[in-house]
Formats: sequence, C-alpha cells, structure tokens
Amino acid sequence: MLGIADGRPPRERRRPVVGRAGLLARAGDRLRHGGGLLLTGPVGIGRSTVLDALADRADRDGALVLRCAPARAESELPFLALIDLHDQLDEFGLAAVEALPAAQRAALETALTGGPVAVHLRQGELALRLAVLSLLRTLARRGGPVLLAIDDLQWLDRPSAELLAFVARRVRRLPIGVVATVRTELTGGETTPRLRALPQPAEELPLPPLEFGWLAELLDRHGVVGLPAPALHEIHRTSGGNPGFALDLARAAAGGVAAPRPGEPLPLPARLRAVARRSLGPLSPGARETLLLASLAVPAGRDGGVAPTVELLRAAGRSAAAAEVAEAVRLRVVRPLTADGVVRFAHPLLPAVLRAEAPPDRRPPAPATAAGRRPAAAPGGAGGPFAVLAEMERRVVGLVTEGGTNREIADRLCVSVKTVESTLTRVYRKLGVRSRVDVVRLAAGSGAGAPA
Repeated sequence: MLGIADGRPPRERRRPVVGRAGLLARAGDRLRHGGGLLLTGPVGIGRSTVLDALADRADRDGALVLRCAPARAESELPFLALIDLHDQLDEFGLAAVEALPAAQRAALETALTGGPVAVHLRQGELALRLAVLSLLRTLARRGGPVLLAIDDLQWLDRPSAELLAFVARRVRRLPIGVVATVRTELTGGETTPRLRALPQPAEELPLPPLEFGWLAELLDRHGVVGLPAPALHEIHRTSGGNPGFALDLARAAAGGVAAPRPGEPLPLPARLRAVARRSLGPLSPGARETLLLASLAVPAGRDGGVAPTVELLRAAGRSAAAAEVAEAVRLRVVRPLTADGVVRFAHPLLPAVLRAEAPPDRRPPAPATAAGRRPAAAPGGAGGPFAVLAEMERRVVGLVTEGGTNREIADRLCVSVKTVESTLTRVYRKLGVRSRVDVVRLAAGSGAGAPA
C-alpha cells in the first residue's frame, strides 16, 4: 500500500505505460505547480497505472511523493490514510513533526496511535488539522514540491478525508499537489464532490479509451500473442478501449481451441460479466428484454448493419419501447437519444453480456426478423414489395432482415463480399430504397414479411 519518500530505497522502475504518453505529459504539467487532479474511470481503464506513472515521474523530478491506497475493507478505520502517509516521512519530515507546537503534536500523535480519543478528537480537532497543515507547509518550503498520491479516493476514511479537505482549502499558493483516482461505474457517475476536496485549482481527467493502434503492444507486453487481426478488432470494440477489459477478453480468446471467427462472439470472462451486471441489474424485466432485442441488431457502422431505433423496436413487438428505453437512459445504460432515435449503449460490453446471458428459450429474434418473418430467405414466390426480386436477391434480403453483416451473409451463401454488395445495390434500385435500414423498415411495414 505504501509508497517511497525521500531518503528511502528507490522504487523498482516500471515499464512504460502503453498509449498514454500525451495524457501523462498533460497531467504532469498540470501538477507541477500544485493543485489537484482527479483521475476517473471504470475498473480496468488504468487509473492506478497512470497515478503510479505520475507519482514516479514527480519523484524523479525531485518532489516529495507520499502515497496511500485506501481499501474498501479499511474505510471505517479512522485516520488510516494519515497513518500511511506519516509512515513515509524521511528524517526531515519526522523532525518537522517534533517541532510542532505541543498541542498540535499531541493531537497528531493521538490520531496516529489510535488512542482512546482518536475517533472523537473534539477538543483537539482543530489542533490536529493545524498540525497536518503546518507539517505540509514545512515540507513544501524545504525546496521541493510535495505530491500526495491517493489511489481510490472513494475509500478514504472519513477523518482523513476531512483533514484533506481542510488542508486543500489552505494551500493554494504553495507547491502542494494532490493526484487521486476515483472509480466510476461502467456507465459513469458523479465525481464533483470528490473534486471539491482537492487543492484548487482542481481538474477532473476522465481516462479515455486506449486507441486500437496500441492494443497489440499492450497484449504483447502481457504475453498474449498470436491473435488474428479480426479478433483484435473485436476485442477492441467489445472492450470499448478499456485496457483491463481487453486483456481479459484476449486471454479468454487465446485460451480457446481456436480464435473466434469473424462475426462470432468473444468468450466473456466472469469478471467482465459481473462488471456489466452492476449496470444492468437495476433494469426492469421489460427494459432488459427491449435492450436485449436492441443488442441483437448489428451495431450501426459495422458493415452498414441495422441500427436499432425505438421505431424498429416497437415494430418488432416491443410496444413500450419508448418508455423502456427512457428508463435505460435514466439508469445510464443507454446514452440519451439523439434525433435519429438510435439506441446506443453506454458501453459495448453491456450488449455483449445481454446477448451472452439471454436464456435460449427467451432469446428474442433480432428486430429485423421479430415481426413474424422467416429467417434466411429461401427460393420461391414472394408477395408484396419483394415480388420483384430474383432468387439470390431474396436470399440476401432475408439475411439482411436477420441483422447479418455483408461478411456474414457472404459466408452463409458461400459467395464473396463483393457479390453481396452488388446484389444489395440491385435490391435498393428495385425496391426504391437507399439503405439496409430502409429494407428492414419496408419488411416491417409491408405486412407481407420478408421474402420467402
């Protein structure tokens, strides 16, 4: 849990952080003259990794770095973070403690030793706060900045948190900085109160997803090699660029008999399912069923697939789709709807887990086939608007209404992707439509169903 302060053996040098050079440079500049920086993001995004890199860099640049990593199981133990930070003081810091006024030193020692009045320091509360403030001021004035690095600020014990807030309001002009991490849920969360507890000026820095170009290097450094490019793309898409999620998915994929084929779902480790369940758990059964239906549609932008809109969900039999999607928006499982009405999940892991955990007997068909149409168009006559189509065109349209991508349709029909694309071009012309979504809407509204 503890870090290293001046005068102690140096830390073992860590490997460079993958794909975060720009972020580290910006954050390091931000902390150089004091103030606060709050690193936020869900589990796996790399908050602790970035915090350690920033603390190590500050240490190399001559700052006195004091670290603590509160844990949930210890969050009820008073002044534990204060004890951890005090234990890292060098000889200069310990001498500064001895030089405190008697009342302040006594209050500090009582808190540090867990004496009988440590939890209820009413008379000595101000003395304790002044002691910590005086100590940090002395440390900052000896010629180098001070950086407090707190991993998982949300588990900081309350007395230590109150001390931190008291100090933060009084060190604005001193080179005293605090960098802390706060874990948010997969779908986000409120962090403003935590930000106010840091020295000003304070800034929140949500950690962004890791770009795809860095994924192979990340996996290579952790010994996961040999996955084909399509699997890497699917890992990056499902993980949402979360490095921890990507590692879990890659290890699961690499541990199978063979890597998933293009279009096949990735194996989902239990840890990732549990992460997603925390966000999906509050959904009503109806909203969960509607979102499962939306999750079965091909994500918009992926080979021109079907975009799950509220209108399409309603046409597929979910009469309360608008209210159920609104519920999901309130719970931050789905992003607020825009003018196009497309249902966009807050994180791509959520629809993946919905699909993976749907019971076989309750798994609804994709929106494109849910309104009574038969999947996988077969040769034969077709009524309604599809009567003008040739046999191959009807087969392609049938698979489009199932939500198949161009690659998946090509594999099913044993033809090339180029053949599927040219067939769809003819279909659009014959039906007087411009896109796959128009084809699905035509099938949903015609009453004749998909071509058969």
